[in-house]
Amino acid sequence: MMPFAEDNLLRRFVNARDVIRNLWGEDMKDKKNEKPRTLFILFISIVVLFFIYTSYKQNVIDQDTLVLFVYEDKNEPDKDEILIKGITLVSFNPRHERFHITKYPTYILMNSKSEEIEIISNEISDIKEYMNKR
Repeated sequence: MMPFAEDNLLRRFVNARDVIRNLWGEDMKDKKNEKPRTLFILFISIVVLFFIYTSYKQNVIDQDTLVLFVYEDKNEPDKDEILIKGITLVSFNPRHERFHITKYPTYILMNSKSEEIEIISNEISDIKEYMNKR
């Protein structure tokens, strides 16, 4: 006698469930300690993520970083020339409400935390001199 397709499918499901239980090492009959253990693991995970976020925020977000805005007319700027030690971020031709650029190229060095403009120049050498003095 041939088993029905439903019986065969049910056997496969039960076997897969037993394999998963054995892999996890769980005794599904004793579920009394399951919920507190899961809540404890969730609590520890949230605490660890909170500490990772606060350390990231202190090290990256809250520090004074310098942003160099580079405004070029049509030419692609030489990236090797613009990379200056101490400048965290370089932005090429961004749209900014505060700046109305009339002469190209224009370089604006700005503090990202206070949004205070450090220096505005049409020469990259002026920016490099300012960073060397700083």
